[in-house]
Amino acid sequence: MKKSTRFLAILLTLVMCLSIAPIGALTGFAATYSSKVYMIVTNPGEDCNTQMRIGWHSDEGNKNCYVMYTTADDKDFEKAIRVEGTYDDEAYKWFYNRLTTNAISTSRFDKVFLDWGVELDNLTPDTEYIYRVYDGEGLYSKDYKFKTAGADEYSIVWMSDAHVNKDYSSRLVNWRKMFLFASQQAKYPVGFQFSTGDSTTSGDRYQDWLSIANESFSRNYMMANVVGNHDVYDGIMYADTTYYTQYWKSGKYFAIANNNPDNGYTFKSQRILGYLQNDGLTQYENDSASTLVEYGTDGKQCTGAVDNTDGRCYWFNYNGLLFIIFEYYSMMSAGDTAAALEWAGNVIKENEGKYDYIICANHVNLVNGGGGEFRDYGATDYEYFGKFFDEYNVDLFLAGDNHVYLRTDSLYNGAVNTDPQMGTYIIQAPCISRPQSFSASTASGYAVKQYSLANLTVGGLVIDVDDAGLTFRCLVREDDKNPQYFEYDSVTIPRKTRAANKVEVKEDVNFVVNGNYLNTDEGLTVQQIKDGIVNTDVVVTDGNTGEVLDNTAFVANGDIVTVRNDGFAYPAAVLTVHFNGTEPDPTPVGKLGDVNNDDVVDNLDAAAILKYDAGITNEISEAADVNGDGVYDNLDATKILKYDAGLIDSL
Repeated sequence: MKKSTRFLAILLTLVMCLSIAPIGALTGFAATYSSKVYMIVTNPGEDCNTQMRIGWHSDEGNKNCYVMYTTADDKDFEKAIRVEGTYDDEAYKWFYNRLTTNAISTSRFDKVFLDWGVELDNLTPDTEYIYRVYDGEGLYSKDYKFKTAGADEYSIVWMSDAHVNKDYSSRLVNWRKMFLFASQQAKYPVGFQFSTGDSTTSGDRYQDWLSIANESFSRNYMMANVVGNHDVYDGIMYADTTYYTQYWKSGKYFAIANNNPDNGYTFKSQRILGYLQNDGLTQYENDSASTLVEYGTDGKQCTGAVDNTDGRCYWFNYNGLLFIIFEYYSMMSAGDTAAALEWAGNVIKENEGKYDYIICANHVNLVNGGGGEFRDYGATDYEYFGKFFDEYNVDLFLAGDNHVYLRTDSLYNGAVNTDPQMGTYIIQAPCISRPQSFSASTASGYAVKQYSLANLTVGGLVIDVDDAGLTFRCLVREDDKNPQYFEYDSVTIPRKTRAANKVEVKEDVNFVVNGNYLNTDEGLTVQQIKDGIVNTDVVVTDGNTGEVLDNTAFVANGDIVTVRNDGFAYPAAVLTVHFNGTEPDPTPVGKLGDVNNDDVVDNLDAAAILKYDAGITNEISEAADVNGDGVYDNLDATKILKYDAGLIDSL
C-alpha cells in the first residue's frame, strides 16, 4: 500500500512538471506548435535600427494573441518581453473565393481569420532577435528571427517576380535556391531581403502568400516588398465577366499579407472614381477604398474612391538607406501620380540629414528591357518620375516587372550624367521564377548592362553595403545552358555628399533660430549671419531667386534666405528674418501658391489644393488662395496649373 501511494505521488509530481514545462523543453518530447497562428512575417519599422514590425493571422476565435521577443542569445526566452497585438476582424473579406461560389455568405471565403500586427520599439541596433507568436491558448509558433540595422557593413538580397503559384512548385523552389546562393555569395551577413513585387501569380490566392511566409527565408529575415501587378490580380478576372469587378484589383491582398509601416498617404483615386462613374456608383466616391461595399443582389462589391495607401506605399530607413516604396497601381493618372510624388517629396524633406542614400522602388520599370529606351507606361513612366528624381537628387530607382536585368548610368534630365553629386541610377531585377519570352544580352539605349535569354534566364541580386558604397551584383542562371548561378554584372554606386540635418547656430550671437525663422532685433548682413553659424563654408542665397548673396548684402525683416553648407544640393534650413516679438507673415512675398512650402510653385501645390477641396486633407496654407477670393478650391488649383505650364506669367 505504501509503494502504491509513493508511486502515485511521483506520478502526480511528473504531471505537474509537465504542465508547467515549456513545450519541447523536456528531452525526448517533440515541440507542438500552434496551428492557429500563421502568415507570420517580419517587416521593417520606420527606423530599422530600433524598430521592426511583425504581422500574423490567427483563427477567428483566437482573440488573445501576443508576441514574446528577446535577443538571440536568450534561447529559452527567459528574458523575453511580451507585446500585445491588435487585429482587424474584417480583412479576410478581401480574399473572396470566387472560384468556388458567388453566394453572399461566409462560404465564399477561403479562410476566415484575424489580421494581427505589432510594432517593436526601442530595439538595440545591430542586434539579432528571436520571437514567437502565442495563440492565447498556451501554444505558440516556431521561433522567428530578425536583425536590426546598425552594422557598418552588411548585405541585402534582392529578388523579383517570383509568381508563386501552388500549381507550379518550381517557382518557390527557385526563390529558395536563389536566396541560398545569394546569401552564400554576399560579402557580409544578410541584413534583410528585398523584393520588387509579383510575389504571387494572383494576389487573391491566400495559400500562395501563406507558402511564402512559411519559407525559412521569411522566418529568419526581415522582408521589404513592393506591390506588383500580379499581386493585385483576382484569380477569376479573365474567366468571369458576370461576377468579376475591377474593384478587386487592389493592393489590399498585399497589405493584409504583410504588416508594413502605416506611413503612406490618402488621396481621392481617379482610377477608382472612373470605375464608379462607369458603373453608375458615384454615390460611393467619398467613401473609403479600404472598406468593401455590397451593392445589388448578385454578390458584387465595390469600394469608395478615397484611398489610404498605408501598408502598400511606405517608407523606412535602414541605417542610412532611405527606401520609398511606391504602388504603381495607385499612380494610373497624372493626378494620382502627383499625389504619390508629393508624399514622397515630403518623406525626403522630413528625413533630411538622416540618410546617405535615397532609394525609390516600384514594380513597374522605367526602361524597356527589350530595347533600352524609356518605357511608355502612362503616368508611371520616366516623364513623371524623372522630374522627381532630379528635384530630390534620388540615388537609385529599383524595379522589376520586365523580367530582364537592366542597369543604366547615372541619369539627370533624361540624359547620362557625370556629376557624382547628382543623378539617378536605374536598376531592374531579372525574374526568379518565370523567364521572359525574348533575349536581350546586348546593351542598347540607356542600358549599360542588359541580360536575358528567352525562356532560360532566372536570377536576382545581392547588394553589399560598406564605405565604398552600394555594390550591386547580378546573379543569374540559364536552365539549359548553365544550370549553376554565376555573376553576370557588378557595379558600385558611391555615396553622395548630402546636407546636414540642420544649420547649427553658435551661442551668444545676435540672433536665434526659431523653427524656420531667424529672429533678430534688426536686420543683418550676410556676413553677420555666417559669423553666427557653427557650420563652416555656409552659403546664403536669396530664397526667391536662388542667387548667392554677397557678404555685404543686408537681410531685412520679411526677407527669405536659404542657409546651407557649400556644395550641398539642398538646403539644410530655410530661414526667414523678422523682428523679435512680431509674427511672421504666413504668405511672405514670393510664396504665393507655394502650398507645400518647397519654394517651388508647381502641380504638386495644385494637387494639395484639390485634396483639401475634396475633403481628403483638413489643413491648407493661406498661400493656396492665389485668386484672392478667400476660398481654397479648384479655381486656385487651375490657376497654379496654368502658371506651371507657362500659360500665364504670374499668380
